[in-house]
Amino acid sequence: AVMGRPQLAGIIYAGVGLGIASAGLFCLWAATPDASSAEMWVDLGLGAAVVASLSLVVSWKFHTPVSLAANDAPASAATPQSAGHSGHSVGLIVCYTLFGFGYILPATYLPALARQLVDDPHVFGLAWPLFGAAAAMSTLIASWGLGHLSRIRIWAFSHGLMALGVWLPSVWPSLISISIAALLVGGTFMVI
Repeated sequence: AVMGRPQLAGIIYAGVGLGIASAGLFCLWAATPDASSAEMWVDLGLGAAVVASLSLVVSWKFHTPVSLAANDAPASAATPQSAGHSGHSVGLIVCYTLFGFGYILPATYLPALARQLVDDPHVFGLAWPLFGAAAAMSTLIASWGLGHLSRIRIWAFSHGLMALGVWLPSVWPSLISISIAALLVGGTFMVI
């Protein structure tokens, strides 16, 4: 925002999806019959430490001071004084609470649903990498390709797609519907 390039926000937020996809792929690769879950957690923690260290190095090397004075803030930015504390806040809290259930529950249970259909971990374990890849791509699409659309329409459309992704495996239990659900839920939760 300070650099005047809001379309780069998608790159920043893609990191969440890339982290999910990377962790899922690591688990597919590392989950051998003789591997313990404790070892895998330690390995994932070490991987996270490396990625966090890289982020620190990049932020130190390319340090850009953020100095947005109050009069430089975008006109559309809501301040606590202008936002008010009406009943709209309660509605927003309810919406985001429901949204949390909307993506956490299916994201958690998609691999379990897939496992009920096929017992091969290299098949049902793909739900997380697919979910994460969709999340990463969605942030890029939203920031680069949807800048001309209304944010509220994108938000509402994303909720509709997420609801479809949550509903689909319940009426059509198959690996295809679970894959579509992973794409729909993963591809909307970061945009929302």
